[in-house]
Amino acid sequence: MTLHPPNPTQPNPTPKKPKNYFLFPSPLSLSAFPPIAKQSKQVTMAAPPPNPINKPRNPKKHSLKDLKTLGHQLLSSRTHINNLPLLLTYISPSFPPQHVLESLLSLHSFFSPILPDLPSSSRSPTHNKDNDEPDADVIYKTWLRSKFDEFVKSLVDVAVSPKAEDALKVSTFNYLFLLL
Repeated sequence: MTLHPPNPTQPNPTPKKPKNYFLFPSPLSLSAFPPIAKQSKQVTMAAPPPNPINKPRNPKKHSLKDLKTLGHQLLSSRTHINNLPLLLTYISPSFPPQHVLESLLSLHSFFSPILPDLPSSSRSPTHNKDNDEPDADVIYKTWLRSKFDEFVKSLVDVAVSPKAEDALKVSTFNYLFLLL
């Protein structure tokens, strides 16, 4: 509402009232605020965030290209270490041979250079010799060793599976001999 000085030649106009957006009279009815939308009693959930490559909801939905990306990420940076368990899930005779081989190549390339630095499977030290607090590096390497053991077990499972193709069995045996 705008106010102008009175003009003596025109009659005194009455000021316009703003529209009342409320159903019932309210002390705020002369407010300049827009109406509030009627809230529904039905609760709506926000859509889930998009599914990034390194956090799948269903591992069977990854394409071969996705697996190559996961392997490349794992090999390029330690920040993508969470790709390791995901790639391990594909070392199974229930997946297509191309997926198994892609995961196998990435995991072999990951484990080969670090294998000498991993602790043995029989012992599991979690403390540094200098103090009683757990050493993060020792815990990390112990976790990696457990994943390596899981990798070897999965390779053996594929190699002896009657469901796996012969070419896949030969490849898994070759990689087993390279690792051991």
